[in-house]
Amino acid sequence: MRTILFIINALIFAFSCISCHYKMSEGGAVVPHTEVIKNQHYYDSIMDAFLNRIDGQKELSNRDIADICDFSLHNHDECLSETVGYELFHLLRNNPTINRGFKSYVDAHHSEKCDILNALIALMSIDILENNYESFESFVKEFLLFEAEEYAAKTFAEVKENELMETNQSTN
Repeated sequence: MRTILFIINALIFAFSCISCHYKMSEGGAVVPHTEVIKNQHYYDSIMDAFLNRIDGQKELSNRDIADICDFSLHNHDECLSETVGYELFHLLRNNPTINRGFKSYVDAHHSEKCDILNALIALMSIDILENNYESFESFVKEFLLFEAEEYAAKTFAEVKENELMETNQSTN
């Protein structure tokens, strides 16, 4: 019995590493899977600590904002992304103080601004779709961080378009 459990655990670990093996770096080079796994564990631990800290909280520190933005750019764990995206959606929604904090951080990181805004919308995409925003403008009324951000508007439109494509596929 122990041998079977050991084999099952080994197979689960091996299959979880296979998807990591083919991750590409920003420069297009293949990143060794051990490096991706190590980095993912780092992001997992940061976000787990973040999620435990913010339970019921309505304020974020500058470090929290930096961690979320970094996580949004480098995370590969879909389950954790959904959790962080859900929490982020509810923290940002109709909260001008937190939106200003994120805006300040994003503006200070001008070279990554587009990527960060797109990644934040991608993190919150499930909640964006569940809340049936009619337009980017209606979304921005609740999320001032994205106001007058052309790249964010394009990503928002892609999220909505993907929902329509999935809806059309499920009805066929």
